[in-house]
Amino acid sequence: MKHIKNMVGKHGKKLTARAQKLGITDSLIMGCINGDDAALAKVGEMGNEGDRILTIMPYITDNLSAFIKGTEEYNKGLAEIYKQAGASGIAIDKASADLTVANLKYGHERSEIGLKLASDRTLENQRYRESIDLIKLKAYIDYHMSQVDNLAASKSQLAQGKRILI
Repeated sequence: MKHIKNMVGKHGKKLTARAQKLGITDSLIMGCINGDDAALAKVGEMGNEGDRILTIMPYITDNLSAFIKGTEEYNKGLAEIYKQAGASGIAIDKASADLTVANLKYGHERSEIGLKLASDRTLENQRYRESIDLIKLKAYIDYHMSQVDNLAASKSQLAQGKRILI
């Protein structure tokens, strides 16, 4: 057809260029219009590919999207698990460290109790011995003081008896 003119192509140069990237050219369209077998076969092939794509692409899209979303969820899940493992690992390490210190403190306090008991027993035994010694000393002093008092009283009575006799 030699009388048909493309009157819109100049107004949509960017869109025409985009169509050409897809393999759709003005010459291909004109070839089909003029009955060119190669052009008609190419357009028919393009149509069959398009139909196949329209039929299969939703299936491909759904399945690949599900795969991608599944991969996303899997990796997000792994990330959560690993983060929790890290947080729990820190908590466990802290609990272990706290337990180690508490265990050490327990041992030290038990040792301190043993030493304090030994020290307190020694002090109590010393206090007891000193108390007994003091009681014995007081008894000794009291006994001897009573001896001195008796001797003094005897001397005093003797002295009074001498006065009476004199």
